[in-house]
Amino acid sequence: MLNKLVLIVIFLFVVNLSFAQETPIVVKRSTEKVFENGKKYYLHSVQKGETLYSISKAYNIDAKDIAIENANVVDGIQPNQTLKIPIIVGKNSTEEEILSSGKFIVHKVEPQQTLYSISKQYETTVAIIQELNPEVVNGVKIGQLLRIPKKEDAVAVKPVVAKNSNDFIFHTVEKSQTLYSISKKYNVDVDAILKENPEVAKDGLKVDGVIKIPKTKKQTIENEMIEETKTISKTPTTVKSTIDTIAKKTTEIKATVINSQPIKNRAISISLFLPFHADRNKLIDIEAVTKGSDAFFPNSHFVSFYEGVLLAVDSLRREGISVNLNVYDTENDSAKIVEILSKPELEKSDLLVGPSYLDEFKMVSEFAKQNRIPIVSPFLSKQEILDANPYVFQVIPSLTTQLDLSVKNIFETYKNKNLIFITNKNIENDKISQLYKKTLDSLVKASGKTLKVVSSSYFSLSQIEPSLSQSEENILFVPSNDQVYVSNIVSSIGIYGKKYNISMIGLPSWKKYDNIELEYFHRVNLHVFQPVFVNFSDTKIKNFIKEAHFLFKNEPNEPFAYIGFDVINYFTKALYQFGSSFSNNLSNFKKSGICIDFNFVKKSENDGFENSSVKVVKYNNEFDIVPFNSGL
Repeated sequence: MLNKLVLIVIFLFVVNLSFAQETPIVVKRSTEKVFENGKKYYLHSVQKGETLYSISKAYNIDAKDIAIENANVVDGIQPNQTLKIPIIVGKNSTEEEILSSGKFIVHKVEPQQTLYSISKQYETTVAIIQELNPEVVNGVKIGQLLRIPKKEDAVAVKPVVAKNSNDFIFHTVEKSQTLYSISKKYNVDVDAILKENPEVAKDGLKVDGVIKIPKTKKQTIENEMIEETKTISKTPTTVKSTIDTIAKKTTEIKATVINSQPIKNRAISISLFLPFHADRNKLIDIEAVTKGSDAFFPNSHFVSFYEGVLLAVDSLRREGISVNLNVYDTENDSAKIVEILSKPELEKSDLLVGPSYLDEFKMVSEFAKQNRIPIVSPFLSKQEILDANPYVFQVIPSLTTQLDLSVKNIFETYKNKNLIFITNKNIENDKISQLYKKTLDSLVKASGKTLKVVSSSYFSLSQIEPSLSQSEENILFVPSNDQVYVSNIVSSIGIYGKKYNISMIGLPSWKKYDNIELEYFHRVNLHVFQPVFVNFSDTKIKNFIKEAHFLFKNEPNEPFAYIGFDVINYFTKALYQFGSSFSNNLSNFKKSGICIDFNFVKKSENDGFENSSVKVVKYNNEFDIVPFNSGL
C-alpha cells in the first residue's frame, strides 16, 4: 500500500510539472452526488482534454485527494471515465465554496447587470473577470455565479517606474507571477527580461524580488502619461490625472505623432474642442470625490472621449499616418470660444472636432464655414447644425433618421412574418408613434404585405391574441414612450405569451425604464435601434480594451471612449486618402468602426453631411445582446 501511495505522489508531481504552465482547461463540474461508506462524492465523467490536475482545480481540492479515492488514475485517465470527487465541507460542498477557493469573492449575477457594471462594483476589470470565468466571454446570465478577485488581488502587476534609469522599469515580483505573465504585462519578450536579469535565469523568480524590465520604444514615449493615470480601482483619480494630462502633456503628445511618417511631407492637423474645465477640476479634493462628497465638473464623459482620441492617434501612428493634435478646453463658455477662435494657428487645421454643446458648436461651425475647414459633431444629433453649412459632419443621426433607417432595416428582414402594430389610443399625442406608423404603412403598401393594428388605452394579452399566429413568428411593433403602457405590454407578453413565437420592436428609451426587469426584454426578443453599439465579444473591442488598459490603466467608458476612437480614426483616414476634398469621395468611403458605421449623405448641396447608419440590437433568449443587422 505504501509503494502504491509513493507511486501516486510521484505521478501527481509529474502531472503538476507538466500542466502548471498550461492555459487552464475549462472543466464542467458535475452536480451528481453519491454517498458511499459514510462519505459524499461528486461523480465526474472525464471529457477529452481534461487532466487530473485540471479536474482537481475545477473542484477546488488537491489532485492527490482524487487519486486516493480512484486507484485506477495511476495508469492515467481516459474520456468517459467516471471519477469519485470527495466532497469536503468548506472547500467544495457548494458551488460558492468551489468558486471562492478562499481567494475570491463569489458574485451572483442579478437582472440588468453586465460584465462592465459588475467590474465597476468590485473595482476590477472586465478582462480579469473573464480570465477567472472563461464561460462569460460572451456575456453573463442572470443567476450565474462569478469569481471576483479580492481588492488586494485586483491588479496582478504593479509596475514601479525606475527613478534612476531612463531605460528600465523596476518591477517587484508578486506571488503567483511568472516570467510569462510579467512579459505580457509589459509587452516585452521573456528573453529580453532574462538578458537584463541573469540571476533570474539561474535561480528563478523570487517573491518581492526586484527585476529590471527593458522599456520598449512606446513605453519610453508614453511612460509619464501612464504614471500620471491611476488604476481602475480609483476612477475619480483617473479622471483628474487625465485632465492634468490635457493641461500638461499636449506638447509631448504632439511631438510623438509629428515624428511619425508624414503625409505629403506634413502631419494632418486636428483641433479638438472639449469642455474639460481643467482649471476648475484641478482644485477638487480627490479624497472627497472618492467618498462621494464632491464630484468633477461637469462629468467624465469628455475625458473618456479624449482617451479614445489618443488611442486612435496612437493606432494611426503605428499605421504610418501622422497627426498633429491640438486640444482646446472650451469650459462650456462662449467667451472662451471667441478667445480660441482668435488663435491664428486654428485656420491651419485640416479638421475641427466639437464643441459638444449646440450654441458653441454653431459658433465654431461658422468659423469652419468661413475658412472652408471640415468640422465634425461627435455628440449632437440635431439636424439644424447641418443647415446651410456644407462643411459640417454629424456623426450621430437625428432621431427621425434613426427611426426611418431602423424601420426599413427591420421590415426588410421580417416582412414575410405576421406583422402587428400596437399603439395607445392616444397616438395623436405621440409624434414618434405617428412617424413610425407612417413609415411602416408606406413600406407595407409598397410590398403588398399586411399590417394588423391593435389600439387600446390599457394593454392586455387577450386584446392581441386574435391577431397572433401559432404557426409563424409574430413581429410586434410597439413605438411608444409611455413607460406605464410599455411596462404593461412587456411584462404581459413576457409572462403569458410563451406559447407564441414573438419578437418585439421597441424604442431605445425603454432601456432607461427602471420598472422593467432586463430579463423580460430577453423573453420578448426585444429589438431596439441605436446609433452606437459596443459588442464586447468582438475582437476589435477586446483589442481596444487591452490598449486602454495599457495606456491609461483604466476601463474604457462606454460608449464615449469608443466614439472618440472611431471619429478620429475615420476622418483622419479620409483626409489621408483623399486630402481636403475627401467630402467629394464619401460615397466610396463607407467604413465600419468599432462601435459606429459611417455612411455620410447630404439632403441638399448647401447643407452638411449626416451619418445614415444605425445599429439594431436584439435581446435574445440566451440573455445576450447581439447585433441584429449591420445597418443600412
